Amino acid sequence: MAAIKEALAWHPPPRSKPVFKFKLTELAARTNLEILESCNYDLQAILLKDAHLPLRPGSEFCPTAILDPVLQGHPLWARAKKILMHGAHLSVEPIKEEPRLQDLLEAIEFGNHKSATKDGLKLLSIGKEVEKGWQLTLPISALQHLPGAGVGPVGIVSQDSIDAFGHRLPKDQPIHDQSFNFGSGQLLNNRVIEDKLTPC
Repeated sequence: MAAIKEALAWHPPPRSKPVFKFKLTELAARTNLEILESCNYDLQAILLKDAHLPLRPGSEFCPTAILDPVLQGHPLWARAKKILMHGAHLSVEPIKEEPRLQDLLEAIEFGNHKSATKDGLKLLSIGKEVEKGWQLTLPISALQHLPGAGVGPVGIVSQDSIDAFGHRLPKDQPIHDQSFNFGSGQLLNNRVIEDKLTPC
């Protein structure tokens, strides 16, 4: 019980100002690229550099040392603890550099799905995800320099949300299509190593 009280009493320290610019503008994209270039495109190194950076893995949770006494008996705690300390990593089969770059060039030429391009205002809703720090704006020209980068076309799907009273609300949601097949045939969804996923 003391461990639970300690966890509930924890308050996050003041946060550092993010180094990246979370705006859907060309200036923000160029600034973010300069930051990546200055660190040899090592995003993880940038995020782990400052313990109080809001983008650091686990920054929105209690420190694992405080959570450990409360959650150590949970069967998924070891996995969750690793994610909180180092970030989430998806285990995928590697793709050779030549087909990866070819897919990247095809993706840039293809652009987004028609559902995203026919109504630009709906696509601009992605700006909310950028402002919350969930996505990082970069120039398209930067993609070929990002180690291991891949691209999935953006689309818009119509789905329902729910309000506080249980009423259904129609909602258009941007999606990232990682099942789209470019020339290599090695789409991301098919390269996921299922044996390393958490069993359901």
